Amino acid sequence: MINPITKFPRYNISFCSNKTYVIGHKNPDSDSVCSAIGVAHLQSQLKPQKEYQPIAAGDINAETAFALAYFGIEQPKVKEDVSLTVKQAMPKQALSDVSVRKNSTIREFIDLVMDKDIKTAAVLNDNGTIAGVVSRKSLAEFLIRPIDHLKQLKEFDVSYETIKKLIDAEVITGSLSLNDTIKGDIQTGAYSVETLEELDLKEGIVVVGDRYDIQKSAIENGAKALIISRESQVDSDIIELAKENNVIILSTKYGIAKVTSLLEQATPVSHIMSASVASLDSKQKINEALNLVKNTKFGYFPVLENDKFIGIISREEILAPDNNGIILVDHNNPSQFAKGVDKDDIEGVIDHHVQQLVLDSSRVPIMYMPVGATATLVARNYKANGIEIPKDIAGILWCAIVSDTDKFTSVTTTLEDVKIANELAQIAQITQPEVLANKLLAQRDANLEGLTSEELVKQDLKILQTKTKVPFCVSQIKTYQSEKYIKNKEEIEEVLNALDRENSTSGSVLMITDLSQNATFLLFSDKIREAVHKVKELNNEQFLSKQIYQSPLTYKNALIAMQNNRIILRIPNVQSRKEQIQPFISQLVELAN
Repeated sequence: MINPITKFPRYNISFCSNKTYVIGHKNPDSDSVCSAIGVAHLQSQLKPQKEYQPIAAGDINAETAFALAYFGIEQPKVKEDVSLTVKQAMPKQALSDVSVRKNSTIREFIDLVMDKDIKTAAVLNDNGTIAGVVSRKSLAEFLIRPIDHLKQLKEFDVSYETIKKLIDAEVITGSLSLNDTIKGDIQTGAYSVETLEELDLKEGIVVVGDRYDIQKSAIENGAKALIISRESQVDSDIIELAKENNVIILSTKYGIAKVTSLLEQATPVSHIMSASVASLDSKQKINEALNLVKNTKFGYFPVLENDKFIGIISREEILAPDNNGIILVDHNNPSQFAKGVDKDDIEGVIDHHVQQLVLDSSRVPIMYMPVGATATLVARNYKANGIEIPKDIAGILWCAIVSDTDKFTSVTTTLEDVKIANELAQIAQITQPEVLANKLLAQRDANLEGLTSEELVKQDLKILQTKTKVPFCVSQIKTYQSEKYIKNKEEIEEVLNALDRENSTSGSVLMITDLSQNATFLLFSDKIREAVHKVKELNNEQFLSKQIYQSPLTYKNALIAMQNNRIILRIPNVQSRKEQIQPFISQLVELAN
C-alpha cells in the first residue's frame, strides 16, 4: 500500500559553528549516505559562509558506491568517530604568529608579543621540531633580573649581523657574516680615555657618540667594533684606522641608552625558554587532552603532528572548545550515532524514522516525516527553499529512494516518495529507471559477499526499545539469494545470542529479506524463543490485537511457527523492519518481560 503524505515543513539550519558534519547512521546504507551529501550541498547553498561536510559513519557498501560512481560523485570521507580533535579545536594561525626559532633574539619575541598579542610561543629547532616554549612571564623575569645581560652576550654566539639588524645600523667599515660573533665585553663611551684604557676591550664592542678620542682609543686598545650612536660624524682617519685594525664600525640613529637596551635583547630566546613542554598530538581527542590539562599548571600547549610543531592551543580552548556541529540524517536513535556525537552539538535532524531523540525544537530544526526514504525529504527541502537540485545530486537521491523503498514495493512507500522520485529522474535524465533500479539493487548481494556470520548480522543492525524501554535488536539483510544465508542458520543464531550478551538486550533477530520472493525469513536468538514460549501461555488473539498493522493473520501464523519451533520461519509480503517486524518483536519482548 502506498500512503499519502501532504504536509512538509520548510527545513533550514542556522548555527554558529564554523564546520558542520552531515552524517548518517552507523552501517550506512544508500539513503543515509546520499541524503547526507544532498543535505550538505543544500546547506552550503543556503549558508555559504559555513562549511558543511558530508561524512559516512562506516564503510560505503557496494550499492551506494555504484550509485555515487554512476552519477560521478566522490565518496564522502568515512569517519566512524566524530569526536573533536586537538587540531580541529586549535585556532587557525600562521606558524610565524605563534613560534620563534631557537636562535631568534628576545627582541624578536617581544615584537611578536606586541604585534600578535600572544602570551606564549613555541621555540623551534631548525627542522621544525619543538625545543621549548617562551612566555611573557619568562620575558618579564629576564628583563627585571639584576644581571648584566650585556656581559652574557659573548656566551651566546650572537653575530654582528644580528646586532646590525637589531639596532637598525649602517655598516661604515668592516664585513659582517653570521660566523662573526661577539667574543668580548660591551662598553659605553661614557668614560674618560684613561678609564677606558684600563678596561679589557679585546674583541669587545664600544658604544660611543661623536667623541673622537674614545673612538681612537677603543680601536687602538683591541676593540672589535664601534657602534656610533645618533648617526654621529666619524672622521676619515678613524675609518682608515678601523680598516687597518679590522674593526667594524656601525652607525645607528639610536642614542647610547637605547642601543644598550636593544643589545640586551640580542640574547637568544633559547636562554629564557622552558625546555619542559607539555605538548599535545594533533590527532588526540579533546576529551583525552582534558586529563593532561587538568593535571598541569600550563596555560598553553604546543600541538605536534608527526613530531613537528603545527600550532598552539590554550587551556581555555581545551576546556571549552568550539565543537563541530552535527546534522543527523536518516537516524535519530542514539544507538546508531557515530562515536563522538554529542547531543549538544546537534544542529539539525532530518529523518523518516519514529522520533526517539528528545531535543529542544526551538533551538534545533527537526524534521520527522513518515515517508519511505529520507532522500524524499531532502529533495522536498530543495524545493521548499527554492534551490535547484543539480543533476548528479538528483541522481543519487533517486537511487536512495529506490533503495529504501525496495523499488517502491515496501509498505513504507508513500505517494510523495513516488512523486519526488519521478521528478528526480527527470532532473537526472534517467531514461530507463527500471533498468537502473535493477542494476542498483543487484549490488546488494555484492555487499554481502565474503562476510562472516557476525559481519552479516552487524551489517545493518539496530538496537531498539519497547515502549517500556526494554532493549532488543533487529538486523536486516536484503538479497536475491536468501538460501545462501539461511543455510548458516545455526551459526547466525549463535551470533544473535552473543549480541544479547554483549548488549544486554532481551532478544535479537535477523531479517533475511528476499526481494525476489517478497518475503522475509526470520532467524532469532534463544531469548526470542523464550519470549515466544512465555507468550504461548497468553491468549494469541489478545497479543495480535495489539498489533497496529493490517495483517494479523500474518503475525498469527508467524507466532504459531515460532511456538512450534519450525526450522525456518518465512513471512510472506514482509520487507519493512520499521513497519512490520519491529512492532511485532517489540510487543513480543514487552509481553515476555
